Amino acid sequence: MAIDQAIHDALVVAITLGFIAWASVGLLRGLGRRRPELQIGGAVAIAIVARLVALPLVEVLGGRTLRGNDEVKFLGEAAHLASCRSLPPGGPTRSPANSTN
Repeated sequence: MAIDQAIHDALVVAITLGFIAWASVGLLRGLGRRRPELQIGGAVAIAIVARLVALPLVEVLGGRTLRGNDEVKFLGEAAHLASCRSLPPGGPTRSPANSTN
């Protein structure tokens, strides 16, 4: 069963990389037709490659996430608010006194 998962994961990565390449080339060609002086293909390619190299490096070097501290804190606060029993099931509601209209 593990080999099936490995093949699946490899196919998903290959399809994703193919889509990223296709979309990037299409976008850059479209921009190049409209603005011939815009020469950003090399910079975009370097940025995409740097990002693709950084993702596995974070995992190999023991990093847990690429999310910043503020995003981790925000997600924790959101989970806490979602679990609060003091809020009504649909979330907080506005009372006419708090309305800004």
